[in-house]
Amino acid sequence: LVCHPFRYKTLTQQKDWSPGRRGEPVRQVVIKALQKLAEQMGQDVAVELGQWVWRHFFCHEIKVALINWRRLLALACRTHDSRKVPPPSVLLPILPEIAEFVSSMRSIDLLVEINQVAPPPPYEQSEYEKLGACVEAGMLFDAAKQTLTIKALQTIASKLNEQERKEVLAWVKLQAEATKPMINPENLYGDECLRVELPCSKMPSLFEQALIRQL
Repeated sequence: LVCHPFRYKTLTQQKDWSPGRRGEPVRQVVIKALQKLAEQMGQDVAVELGQWVWRHFFCHEIKVALINWRRLLALACRTHDSRKVPPPSVLLPILPEIAEFVSSMRSIDLLVEINQVAPPPPYEQSEYEKLGACVEAGMLFDAAKQTLTIKALQTIASKLNEQERKEVLAWVKLQAEATKPMINPENLYGDECLRVELPCSKMPSLFEQALIRQL
């Protein structure tokens, strides 16, 4: 098994989850849906969708990393902020291009658009749902923000050489230190996030994980 270093640990931990713990029932439902999709549209489609599902909904580490990167890049795009560490010169020309991807206004627009088409919750399960929020809408909102953050990181990585990317990674650690405890530098996984390839691209998707377990 050649596994993305992003989280072989996460994968092996999930093998020991008992039903009813840590989202395992949800994971099993998703795997069954992917298996049906493979029967109808082929395994390649199920693998690709399973990779997307894993990246956005099941890998806690990538989720935390992208949240932190989004905060740091948004801070870098601001004109004035007392917490701001001056970005390296190689990053400055790229900031205007990625500003829309990480802006709070873009997030607000996304939330409004999603809530306009989201169905109401089927029942009042919690105080959160009593406000009319749809859990699935919230999950889609998070995935959309993560996708925009990945686009920002891909844009940066595609315009820099290896040495310039190292300069950005050195800066982002300094910026994270300046914003502690809100952001922990250890949760950035810079080498895995600041690249053109998608995060978790070498990790078996949920569909592939299910096949591996059947062997």
